[in-house]
Amino acid sequence: MKLIASMILIAASVSTFAFGKTKVVTSYSTIAMGPGVLTYNQLCLNANDQLETISPKEICVKYKTVRRGGDRERVCVAKEARIFTKDVEYKKNVCVRTRRSGRDRDNKCVKWELQTAFHNTYYYKSEVEYKWQGNRRDGDYRRGRTLSKVRIEVPSCK
Repeated sequence: MKLIASMILIAASVSTFAFGKTKVVTSYSTIAMGPGVLTYNQLCLNANDQLETISPKEICVKYKTVRRGGDRERVCVAKEARIFTKDVEYKKNVCVRTRRSGRDRDNKCVKWELQTAFHNTYYYKSEVEYKWQGNRRDGDYRRGRTLSKVRIEVPSCK
């Protein structure tokens, strides 16, 4: 009898613990650059007013097609470490006039204009609490409250 009571007590405490469990996730602002998407804390601002990667990033420069089973795959043969840069000021096409057209009456851009835009020279570091909701099998972490959000300037390169 004592064994059954202790098993029920353990099961109840585990499910209660799983329900109230929280975790803190730290995130940074991102930018598309070079081999993919980088976070701003991996960048610095150089003398030419460009965002630059602090450390070299490895990219594949040569591929080879290999047969595995019945499939063909591209495999990286040679890698190279590179420093990537991106101008803070850049030009982009922006739609300035739209018109409804077609059978579904969708908006379609009819006039484009080249405009100057700027990448941020600051980024945000956020800490968000995620709380477990649901039971152990079907539950998931749901976004909770933001614990902190700090604005940080991109440092200059040395």
